[in-house]
Amino acid sequence: MQNRGNLDWRLELAQPTVGERIREKREEKGWSRSDLAEMLDVTHTAVWNWEERGMVPRKALLEKIAKTLGVHGRYLRDGGANPAPSHSAGVAETIENARQDIAKLLGVPLFRVKLILEVSSG
Repeated sequence: MQNRGNLDWRLELAQPTVGERIREKREEKGWSRSDLAEMLDVTHTAVWNWEERGMVPRKALLEKIAKTLGVHGRYLRDGGANPAPSHSAGVAETIENARQDIAKLLGVPLFRVKLILEVSSG
C-alpha cells in the first residue's frame, strides 16, 4: 500500500465471483444463457442474475450447475484449484453431456434429443 497525501493506493487481486465462473465455463462450451437455463430447468433471468447481479444459487442447484458445466462444485463456489471433474465421470453423465452438446449443435430443444447406447462385448 502506498500513501499519497490522503489517498491510499492498493493493489487488490479480485477473485472471480460464482457468476463469473459460471459465465466463463458456459461460454467455453459455446452455450447461451438460454441454453444453460433450459438444461437446468431454470429461467434465463436466473442465469442472468447469477452472472450479472452476483446472486448465488442454492447449494443443490449449484452442484447441478457444476455437473452440467463439467466442473467440481467447489470450483464454482470458491475457485478451487481443480476445475475439471475426475476422469471417472459416469456413463450417464457422459451421455447427458453429449446430449446437451448435440442439442446445441443442431439448434433444437434438449428434450428433443434422445441417445440410445448399445454396448457389445467381444
